[in-house]
Amino acid sequence: PDEEEEIMVFIDVLRAVLRALLLWFVLQMATSCEHPIMVLNNSHGSMAPTLSSGDLMFLTNYTNEAINPGDVVVVMTAGEYMSRRVVKMGQDSAGNLRYLTKGD
Repeated sequence: PDEEEEIMVFIDVLRAVLRALLLWFVLQMATSCEHPIMVLNNSHGSMAPTLSSGDLMFLTNYTNEAINPGDVVVVMTAGEYMSRRVVKMGQDSAGNLRYLTKGD
């Protein structure tokens, strides 16, 4: 390829990267979530058969939406994001919401 073709390929790649970054920013704003899309790593099989490694999870962090039993949530444990299903919810003695979660 000549130099002009290489420049055009570079510009096309740069445009694709900029579009992806813009999409990521828009999704962050729309979902109120730092990581609006996650690729699931279900290497332990804890969410199988419902979710498998490689599945895409679209996340939200809306404060006005309730979390209910049966919902799949993403929590951070020991510095690692994990997906779990809410099985029970309640309040502790101070009135704080508490959730019991498990893998499928």
